[in-house]
Amino acid sequence: MRWKTGSASSGPQLSRACVVGVLACELVAAPGARADWRVYLLSTGSSQGWTRATTIYAGRTGGVIGTNAALWEHPQAPPASLAPSAPWDTSETLASWGNTQVGWASKRDAQQQVVTEAAAWSGSAESFRSLQPASNAYRGSMARSIREQQVAGFATYVQTGLPHAALWTGPTFSTFVDLHNNTKAQYSECFATDGQSQGGWAVFRRTGQIHAALWHGTSASMTDVNPSWSWDSWILGMAPGAQVGRAAVGSTGSQPVLWHGSADSAVIMTPSGFGGGELTATDGLRHVGLASKNGAGYAGIWMSDDPNSFVNLAALVGNNVVGSSANAVYSDANNIYVAGQIRLGNGPLQGVVWVQELPAPGAAALMLMGVVVMGRRKR
Repeated sequence: MRWKTGSASSGPQLSRACVVGVLACELVAAPGARADWRVYLLSTGSSQGWTRATTIYAGRTGGVIGTNAALWEHPQAPPASLAPSAPWDTSETLASWGNTQVGWASKRDAQQQVVTEAAAWSGSAESFRSLQPASNAYRGSMARSIREQQVAGFATYVQTGLPHAALWTGPTFSTFVDLHNNTKAQYSECFATDGQSQGGWAVFRRTGQIHAALWHGTSASMTDVNPSWSWDSWILGMAPGAQVGRAAVGSTGSQPVLWHGSADSAVIMTPSGFGGGELTATDGLRHVGLASKNGAGYAGIWMSDDPNSFVNLAALVGNNVVGSSANAVYSDANNIYVAGQIRLGNGPLQGVVWVQELPAPGAAALMLMGVVVMGRRKR
C-alpha cells in the first residue's frame, strides 16, 4: 500500500488538504528532526472526540475515536467505525494481524453492571464477534494481541474476581486456554503473542510482586523472566525472538527493557539523556514506545537493540507536544509504520502515524558502491 507523502520543507506545517478533525493532517518534519519520516494526524471524519492509534498493519490503522473502535485504511483516509450494534456501548481495537483486529467491547448486563468482553473484527462493524469464553467460570475478558492464529489477553475468573492470562487459538480463535498457573501465581495477564509464545505479567506467589512472564501455550509453561536487578516488570509486546516492556530499577522508576527469551537476557534500553520510559511493541528488529525526561514522555522508535538508536518521533510533530506515545510498529520491504498518540498544547489527544520509506535493496547497494568509489577517488 503506497500513497503520496509530499516533500519536506521547514516547518512544522499543515498540508493544504488539512482541516483538523475532519480530514487527515500531514505534518512536515520540524527543523532539526529526521526529515525522512512523515507524520499523519488521523482524521475523526464526521465523528467527534479524541483519537488514539493502537495498532497498525501494512498502513491500515486501528484505534478509537471517543468511545468506539475505528479503522483507517491508510493514514490519510477517513475512518470507518467498528462500533458494534446494541447492546454494545463502547469498544476499542488493541492489535491487528492481516485483516483481523482484536480488542474489547462493553455492554450492561441484566443488573446494569458493565461487562467487557474480548472481541474480534474483520475490517467492519458487521464482522464484530465476542471472544468471551463459553464457560461460566469467567466473567469478562479482553484481547490485547494477535499474531497468525493466536490471540492473547485475559479473562476474569469468577471465583476470585481476578484476571487470568488467556489464549485463543485456531482460524476463528474458538479454542480457549486459561494460561494462569495458580500454583505459581495469584493472578496474571497476557499482553502479547509472537504466534508461538505469549508474554505479560503475573503476581508470583514466591515474591508477591508483579514480574514479567512468558508462556508457551500452556499454564504449566509459565516462567518468571523478571530481571534480577528489578522488583517490578512487564512484557508489553513481542515478535519472534524478542520481547519488550518495562522494569522498575531502584528508585528511578520504570525503564524500557528488551528481552530475548530469558530473565538474564534483559537489557535496559533507556537512551542517553532520558530518565526512563517503556517499550510497547516490536517487529523483532525495531522497538517502539516512549522515553521520558522531566516528567514528560516522548514517543519514539529504537532502530536496533542499541539504546542510543532511539529516534524521538515526538520531535517530528513540533515543539508544542505535551504528551505522546508510540503503541505499535509494522514494517515491510517498503516502509516502517508506527502508530500512537500525541497531545498538542491544550488540544485533545490525537491519533498519529509516522511513516519512514525504506530504500530499495538495489538503491542501497548503489549508494554503498558510490561511497566506495568516492573513497577511492580521494586516495
